[in-house]
Amino acid sequence: MPHHVLIVEDNLILAKSIQRHLEREGVEVTAVGSCEEARRAFDTRRYDLILTDVRLPDGVGLDLIEEIGRAPQRPPVLIITGEERLAWEQRARELGIEAFLVKPFAMATLGQIVRCLLEGHCCFPRCSKGYEPHHCPENCPLNL
Repeated sequence: MPHHVLIVEDNLILAKSIQRHLEREGVEVTAVGSCEEARRAFDTRRYDLILTDVRLPDGVGLDLIEEIGRAPQRPPVLIITGEERLAWEQRARELGIEAFLVKPFAMATLGQIVRCLLEGHCCFPRCSKGYEPHHCPENCPLNL
């Protein structure tokens, strides 16, 4: 059974690019552009990974993840943002976010990180789950 990823990104061009890239790798994708759409999507099916922007038209992606985190067995989360990583790092750690990727990024890098997360590796250095970066395979771009 293929993995299913929920993309929450208000930039339609970027969302479609990510969707096409992941679908070429055999991943099923649902793409939405707001927190409200993401809530509805999350209520209708189980996802293996959530990929979300931080700033969305109707809220903050980290708030959305905090809400979803109350659900049993929250899937891993990859935050994509155009903002400085340090601005969100502490909150992301507190929420147990598995990985962080700053825009712009190469689709190949995104694909590697998604594979790592779908295989159960945590890529976010010193995340709240206590994992260190070396728990990712050596070829993970976040294995710093």
